Amino acid sequence: MSSGVYPVRCQCGHEFSTTLVDSINVRQEPDARERLLRGQLNVLECPMCHSRFHVPRPILYHDADRRILVWCYPPTDPEEQKRIMEEHRSLISRQFAMLPPDLRPRKVRYIFGGLDDLVEIVNALEQGLEPAPPT
Repeated sequence: MSSGVYPVRCQCGHEFSTTLVDSINVRQEPDARERLLRGQLNVLECPMCHSRFHVPRPILYHDADRRILVWCYPPTDPEEQKRIMEEHRSLISRQFAMLPPDLRPRKVRYIFGGLDDLVEIVNALEQGLEPAPPT
């Protein structure tokens, strides 16, 4: 699991810095997968008003054993989606070319939605199903 410290702002207006998850590597930290499936990833409590809220953040989900790789981005406009996908495809194709075929993800997926969408896709892929794209 990879994380970083980012500034966030609660609906009450309070700003603070906190650690947010950027990527999940299931092999290295299976608990992160469980936190994702329980809806607990990047959910914070404001130290001022104590409300709980989710911080939308791009997350890379990687399960090497199941050969699953999913990039999850917060919703954005179609042009930005296209730019992100083109940038990643170029980078990923070069990186995966160096891996033995049995270690490459079966397919790289991109979703532009929330963590609920990511959970739905992960559950489907783990069951061997081909998930429908989020609407």
